[in-house]
Amino acid sequence: MDFAAYMDAIISSGEGDWLCVSRPVFLQDCQEMSGPSGHWIEVAGHHTNFTLKSNLSISIAAGMPHRDDFAEAWTKVFPDTNARSHFIDLMWCGRPVHRLMGVSVDGGRATLPLPRADTLEVPKRAATFFQLLDGIGGGTVFIEYFKRAGFTTVDESLPV
Repeated sequence: MDFAAYMDAIISSGEGDWLCVSRPVFLQDCQEMSGPSGHWIEVAGHHTNFTLKSNLSISIAAGMPHRDDFAEAWTKVFPDTNARSHFIDLMWCGRPVHRLMGVSVDGGRATLPLPRADTLEVPKRAATFFQLLDGIGGGTVFIEYFKRAGFTTVDESLPV
């Protein structure tokens, strides 16, 4: 399977085509840190893993924190203006093959894709992917939040 076929399998799937495992999923990032008070290990990890039922080699790991204080003008249009970014790793046989960034807005009610730099444009396939991810996780508000953020879709050749 090449990357295009891999992405097509994900994008063309439906919400009911995925299995879900929540914490612990054992997909972690461990960093050795040091400072005036000594050395320590910081551990961050994904909180959810989704696996495609028809091809168990394809999975999506979601939730590893990136920034707890993500701030862009479009995140301020929601009642809760605090936003957090996190990694979404697309996996093949348990190994990451592509990484996306999601932004959790309005107290975690929706996760939106990052728009293209200095615009509010999102590639169509990215919007489709994030809508799928919202649905797999039980959400129903992606389209409403996408519009409220002022995002528009554009045709663009990207991995997602």
